[in-house]
Amino acid sequence: MARNAIYLPDLGMSDSTQRHLVPDAVVVGDMLFSGGIAGFDPKTGQLPESNEAQAALVYERIAAVLELSGFSSNEIGHWFVWARDRHTKISAVNPLWEQWFPDIGNRPARHALARQLDPGQHYRIEVIGAKGAHRQSHEVHPNIFHTGGTSTKAFIPFGTTAGDYLFTGPTYGMYPSNRKMGETRYRQAELCHENNMLLYSMTGFTPENLAQMFVWYHDADSKTAAVQFTDALFPDPQDRPAVHYIYSQLPYWAAVEGQFLIQYDIIGLRGGKRTVINVPGVQPLDGSGDAVPAGVSMGNLCFSSVCIGQDPKTGELADSLERQTELAFNNARAVVEAGGFSPEDIGHVYVWYPDHSARETVDKVWARVFPKPEDRPARHSLPADLPDGVLVGVEVTAAR
Repeated sequence: MARNAIYLPDLGMSDSTQRHLVPDAVVVGDMLFSGGIAGFDPKTGQLPESNEAQAALVYERIAAVLELSGFSSNEIGHWFVWARDRHTKISAVNPLWEQWFPDIGNRPARHALARQLDPGQHYRIEVIGAKGAHRQSHEVHPNIFHTGGTSTKAFIPFGTTAGDYLFTGPTYGMYPSNRKMGETRYRQAELCHENNMLLYSMTGFTPENLAQMFVWYHDADSKTAAVQFTDALFPDPQDRPAVHYIYSQLPYWAAVEGQFLIQYDIIGLRGGKRTVINVPGVQPLDGSGDAVPAGVSMGNLCFSSVCIGQDPKTGELADSLERQTELAFNNARAVVEAGGFSPEDIGHVYVWYPDHSARETVDKVWARVFPKPEDRPARHSLPADLPDGVLVGVEVTAAR
């Protein structure tokens, strides 16, 4: 199916070292994927200093993406806010959120996390849309709700359905009765799942309908607990979602006197059957001991886990960033093709690296892998903690 890359006709930069190397968004199948849209002034290409001005420009540029793509704000299912400082800067995007989505029963799922952004950037926002899908927000319990940096109940839904797609916000590991956090890391993982099960029962989903999980962990012990819980929740390694374990400084919530240690972002497809994809020689970042599949296909979607720059023939990591990037893209492509999808179906790419100094090299490889500007996926490159020797990871979503 044709992939339609969307470039905003302004002076703002997308996720690259040069304008119009990476699309601002792409439409593939019935899905819209944006990259990380930043708050550039469209006339000057500059970033205003204030949080409020950048937030307003991000929303303006998202509106322009929607107009060019033929989507509406009512077709957005997931909304991801990346901010330099989750705690002090998220408040500037919230008034605009309420203006865009005034009905608390009809809002996208949303998650906000802190990440190192480019110099001068306060925000990047990503959206996922589903064409023609009816959107509905869901709360699982009167005491379990996402505040999103406010004290407003149901400000952000626990989860959102957009047609047959399910998107969750950050799942909370708290007891519904008193809003206290789980006593241990593992208990927080259990409570996340128990609260998610309430969501599934409301929306007609089951754990078998889950295609992808981002698992955010606060420290090394939290990751260990999250991996242990994945093993318990999905005891068959050949029937697990694509998984990415990602370190993040999760917030302490004074209102419930609790530190978040584990959170989940999940994408599912109602009635979908999960098919695990494993490719000989392709070892995903989090897949030691086959704990994580290289990818998963489900219905019209295909997700890779994080593919690294490992030579599938030798099992060795390449020595250079450039070669690792080439191999990571090749391995992600092999996963997509093994799942019965075409590389032209790839709609979104995450590139994970230690810091933004790697982007120039990533861009060189990107231009070779996707030589036609009109036929490139959306992309978002972000810093991540990677194991020793791993210089880059590539994670893709395909749709048809």
